[in-house]
Formats: sequence, C-alpha cells, structure tokens
Amino acid sequence: MTSRTDLACPRPPCQTMDREYFLVTIAPLKQHKGRRSNDMEAMILVGGRGTRLEPLTDTRPKPLVALLNAPILESIIQHLKDEGVDRITLLTGYHADDLRQYAGSGNRWGVTVEYLQERTPLGTAGSVIRALDLKPRQDPFLVVSGDGLTNISFAHFYHQCQAQSAHAAILLAQSVEPQRYGVVHTDAHGYVRSFEEKPTHAPTPAWINTGIYYIDPRQLATLPHNTPLDFGRQVFPRWVAEQRPFLGIRSEGYWTDIGTIQSYHQAIDDILDETVLLAGVIRYPVNVNGQPNPAGRATVYIDPTAHISPRATIGPYSVIGPHAYVGDRARIDHSIVRAYARIEAGASLQNAIVAEHSIVSVNATLSDGVVIGEACQIGESVHLPPDTHLPAFTTCTTFESMRPQEAGGNHVAIHVSASAPVLHTPQSA
Repeated sequence: MTSRTDLACPRPPCQTMDREYFLVTIAPLKQHKGRRSNDMEAMILVGGRGTRLEPLTDTRPKPLVALLNAPILESIIQHLKDEGVDRITLLTGYHADDLRQYAGSGNRWGVTVEYLQERTPLGTAGSVIRALDLKPRQDPFLVVSGDGLTNISFAHFYHQCQAQSAHAAILLAQSVEPQRYGVVHTDAHGYVRSFEEKPTHAPTPAWINTGIYYIDPRQLATLPHNTPLDFGRQVFPRWVAEQRPFLGIRSEGYWTDIGTIQSYHQAIDDILDETVLLAGVIRYPVNVNGQPNPAGRATVYIDPTAHISPRATIGPYSVIGPHAYVGDRARIDHSIVRAYARIEAGASLQNAIVAEHSIVSVNATLSDGVVIGEACQIGESVHLPPDTHLPAFTTCTTFESMRPQEAGGNHVAIHVSASAPVLHTPQSA
C-alpha cells in the first residue's frame, strides 16, 4: 500500500447546498503538476447499500470490501488515474464518512477527489444529475460503477466516443449471465436499438451494460431533477423509445461486478490465477513469518504481516489478510480470511469467507459457502453447514436445524451483543 499521509489532512467545513445533499471538497496537500490536454473527469457511483454482498457490507460500503491487499475502490481510482482521469467525484450514501476517510483528497493517487453525499437515494442517474446541479460541467465525463472491476481502457472508450461525436455511450461486455444485467442490442453503426434491464430470458452470451458510461451533460438536460432515476431501469429505455442516438461500445477486455458473494469470490480467483491484472492490487508476497510462502503456489495470497503456523495448511485460491492469524493444524481451502481475523488450532474452512476481526475457535468447521461478518465469534467445535451467513458482531455457540416453517437460509443459536463496539478496520485491509 502507498502512504496514507493525506488522511491526516483536516477536513474543511462542508459547503451545505440544501438539507438533503451537499458537496464536499477536501483540499489536497500539494498542487498537482501540469494537466495534460487529454485529462478526463469521472463520477464513481458508491452510494448503494450492497445488500447482496451482506454480511460483508454490514459494516462498510461495498467499494471498501477488500480484494487482496486493498479495497475495490483502490483499483478503480488507480485505473482511472492510469488512464488519464485527474478529477473524480464520489457519489456517496451508505457509510459516506468511511469512503471520505479512505480516499481523502485523492492526493496519494495524484488526482482531486470531491464528494456528493445524498441523504435520500436518487438512483444512478438521479445522483449524477444532482451532482451536475451542484457543480455544472460543460465537457463530457465518465460515470463508473463502484462495484465493477475491469482492465478495459477508459481512455480508449472516452476518445472513441469523442471521435464518433457521441452525446452518450454505454461500455458493453459479454456475459453468460445476462439476466443479472441490462442486455443491449446495437445496430451496425454501434447505436443502441434496444435495452432490456435484467431480462428473464436472454440468449447467451449477450452484450450487457457494465455500468460505465460516457455522458455529455446536455444529454441529461431534459430529465427530471431531484427525482429517483436509474440509468438502466428508466433512462436508457426512455432514450431508446424516443429514438435518441446513443452508443453501445463493445469491449473484449475483462470486466466483472462484485454484486454478490459468488461474483466477489470469483473475482478474487481471477486475480489469483492472473486471469486479470488489476491496477492497485498487489498479488503475491514472497514470504510469511519471514519464511518462503508455505503454500508454495501462485494462487495464494498471504499478507506479509499475517502469522501462519508452520503446521497449518493453506490450499489454493486462498487469501490471508493483514495481521490475520492461522493456528496449528488449521486448514484453509479456497477461502478468504480478512485482516485481524483469527483461525484457531484445528479449525477448517472450505470455500468460506471470514471478515475482519472475527474468530473461528478451536476445531470449528466452516463448510462450503459460509460467510462470517465482521467481529463474529464461532465457538469451539461448532460446525456451520453450507451457505450459512452470519451478520456482523454475532457470537455463534451451536447450530440448530432449520425449522420447516422458516425458509431462506440456515438458523443458528446465537447471542448478539447489542453493545458491541463498531470496529474500524485499518485501511490497508
């Protein structure tokens, strides 16, 4: 990780625009040197609740969920910077202060970061329109989803849109799960002719909406203001119905979203086996406890600050985060252990995720698909069956079978401490 000294920069008073929304600029520690002629501006959509990624998002916004050594947002901002973007606005909502604390002024990336915090959710398009109301822009800009990972060139996308005199464009990627996204059909010239949000039935593979857009501000002028509005559900279908020209630009590069536990786990697998090389993500520390990596394989990430017992087993496609502990005879297979988590002696994880500061006690077993939220404690010899998800700050002592009248997940005998403090994970996590 790079230095976090910019976080010490005191926050200036917020410029309050109205009761529901306000724009915040955090002054950088130093002036950025000379702007290039091809500078671009971007807005990153980071306001969502991330419910499909619970319990990992119980205590943090989705863009701050860690990949290997850094959160999703780190890769997005670094990639934007590498592609020539020097001004970024984060459109925040859920856990806005955590996002502001992490990104600060943007100085450590060499960019300027501003924040629009919305108290009432306005949707993807509504929040962009509100940002333009507070700070009008004349030039086209990029809109980037805060839960997407890609190595596609933003600069190439931007300049291709300019070369075709586009007023708006969607970056498209192919997907074998088009029902999760907006399916886009274009004509021979690349103009969007149909847009269907999350269709029940669609041929596979299909070209889908990545949540990355090129927008000329004038294209949004006729849309309602201060109204919840979503690009995929309302704006793009409206533009198609009005026969308003906008482009769908296809890319063969890597793209995925981190919208679900399954897609999050898959993205980490892709990083570990180098299916994709992402900006801001360090892959393989060469040693642990001062010794060669005991896993002996490239498809494992073990943070240099983690403590691994010599008799622990770390299987392929596993991640051990900063200051995590893995005890004697513990076994980690295709699992993710986050910062400051403890896996005690004899515990076993199979295709599981253990969030920051959680403890899996002696001889406990986490089966396929188990996800443990932040600061949980799993008791000694407890066995959690497949697909159990425990909310943050849960203490689990025994497992009870699911009662027939209760559908939708496993049930555990738990004690939840209502007074448990919120633990703030170090930003490197």
